[in-house]
Amino acid sequence: MEHFIVSDLHLGAGDALEDFLVWGRRKNGPSAARRQAAIEALGREFFAFTSHCIAASAARGEMPHLLLLGDTFDLWQVRRAREKPAAALRRILVAHAHVVAGLRAVLGARGRLTVVIGNHDQPLVDGAVWGLLSEVLPGVNSLCGGGPVHWFADETSGLYAEHGHQWDPFNRIRALTRPDADCAGRRIVRVVVNRLEPMLPLLDKGATMGELLEELWRAGEGEGPILWREVAGHLTRIIGRAAGPVRAAHEQLRRYLSDEKTTPDFAKVSERELAVMDKALRRAIAPKPGGTTGPLPGNFRFLASGHTHQPLQATVESGGRAVTRLNPGTWRPVLVRDGKGRRVVRQTLSYIELSPASGEHRAALRYWRPGAR
Repeated sequence: MEHFIVSDLHLGAGDALEDFLVWGRRKNGPSAARRQAAIEALGREFFAFTSHCIAASAARGEMPHLLLLGDTFDLWQVRRAREKPAAALRRILVAHAHVVAGLRAVLGARGRLTVVIGNHDQPLVDGAVWGLLSEVLPGVNSLCGGGPVHWFADETSGLYAEHGHQWDPFNRIRALTRPDADCAGRRIVRVVVNRLEPMLPLLDKGATMGELLEELWRAGEGEGPILWREVAGHLTRIIGRAAGPVRAAHEQLRRYLSDEKTTPDFAKVSERELAVMDKALRRAIAPKPGGTTGPLPGNFRFLASGHTHQPLQATVESGGRAVTRLNPGTWRPVLVRDGKGRRVVRQTLSYIELSPASGEHRAALRYWRPGAR
């Protein structure tokens, strides 16, 4: 069996909060008039990606297994007040017909499809929600008994995988069997991010601490104060552990988010300071085996997680042996500077391919871009 691991698709309902769409060169993404076309364009690309997985496995004489490692369906953002979670999922599935077709194609090619639950799609544990998904995708999670799961383990390949939100103090969920289980991250999404994302589409997609600070800074220049005391508390507890040159920047961030003072001048924060802050944040949510639930298989060699949206392949020591940490990242717009120093958006899907080779599985971090064939 050959594993293709994808995470954090964040499929929405096709409205202003939608994250799964082709971005143009403009930082604020496609216009409302072009949004549906952008969603369909990326949906077709995802279908092409699943076709690639099927063909690649067939060429090597293997069975394709597509592992969606959490936050596939952004039910946190999509679900309306008093709306049943199954109704919200149905709107997502209707908005992404090409994605659904790609997933069905994997199952139709005698492949396997596993959907691991992340924090944004925690409502998948609801019986009606999972029943709808199973009806649309017959055979989903057949490797896990057919029901919803928060982790996946394959002893043959040595793979243990989970979304990774249980290592994050923002998004740790204590009651994993409850569809409406709450945490700080859920409240931040519904109360803060949902209100600001139509104006700041990259707010929840920043790749680095510097980009996050820039988006927060821009948000503060709009009308009305931002009362983010809870956000401020969590951020300062995480990144405030960093010592030395970033202490003043931490204090600026805390006061700004707590609405104690006016917008700080983060433009004066050096690249070195931002790098230290970013490293501190990544370290705070670094994967720890078994963070969600269940024992790790005794011979696991690969630890896969998503959640951070940061692609990763690195070898670490764990229990006196080498373990390969994997993060497929996500399909997202990346804010970069071109050759002339202009800020432009580039888009790509990073994913993990775990294939049998010479008697054991080997992992590779790969990239798929719109238009690739």
